[in-house]
Amino acid sequence: MAFSEKDIISINEIFEAVKQPGLGHDEKMGELSKVRRILNRHLELEAPYDSDTMHISYEVLTMLAENYYGMEEFALSDEYYTLALYFVSLIGETSESRVGVEEVFKQAVRARTHEQKDDCEDLIKYVASTIEQKAAKKLIKETRKEKK
Repeated sequence: MAFSEKDIISINEIFEAVKQPGLGHDEKMGELSKVRRILNRHLELEAPYDSDTMHISYEVLTMLAENYYGMEEFALSDEYYTLALYFVSLIGETSESRVGVEEVFKQAVRARTHEQKDDCEDLIKYVASTIEQKAAKKLIKETRKEKK
């Protein structure tokens, strides 16, 4: 069962609502949990995933991760960035995806290494179809330098 138009509209409305000023941390967490439920419903039912499900899931996972990072929920951000990069490994490389994947990869490294040291080897494996290992390690190094 692919994402319905209703699900996509709901997800977009929730992400817009979370951007509104004055919404507290707990309210944002509650809203984002609605997105997680919609996403989980599709991921639990659909394996193996069709192309649309993989692409939409990647986008939703990335948006969840970005929101959690902005809320300083680094463990959740890491979890969703990691899942997003897992979907990169399923989708494979497309010419228009590399720049976006590099940015998501760098954000994943930031979230992963925010509170702990990590070599991010699993992340490197997930992006192997899009980013060469040497380039991925260079991005990790650059991202760590930016953090200092």
